[in-house]
Amino acid sequence: MEHEPKALAIAPEVVRHLFGTAMAFAVPLRAGEGFDESAFNALCDALQTCADEWAATDVIPKTAANLLVDLSTGIEASSFQYQGDDNKKILHAADRIAFLVRECVAVPELNI
Repeated sequence: MEHEPKALAIAPEVVRHLFGTAMAFAVPLRAGEGFDESAFNALCDALQTCADEWAATDVIPKTAANLLVDLSTGIEASSFQYQGDDNKKILHAADRIAFLVRECVAVPELNI
């Protein structure tokens, strides 16, 4: 018996919110404007919402996948323009984002 992908209706506002929070955190960070704790927390919350929303589906929108694929590595790459504790904080944030991204695309059961 073949595995039938489960696709649920995914609210576009969830993806828009994720994109907005990702840009609000990552763009200033990349521009050397520093680490915005509230923007980071909003991004983490948005990723957790996506993970919860998408837990029962086998597919996510391409727009979300496009963002998720480079999100943590882009944040990590931004760390190199910072020194000391700021650098460490950004690397820790990138690790947290990578964990949440994996939660967003987790596959509860593999019946392949």
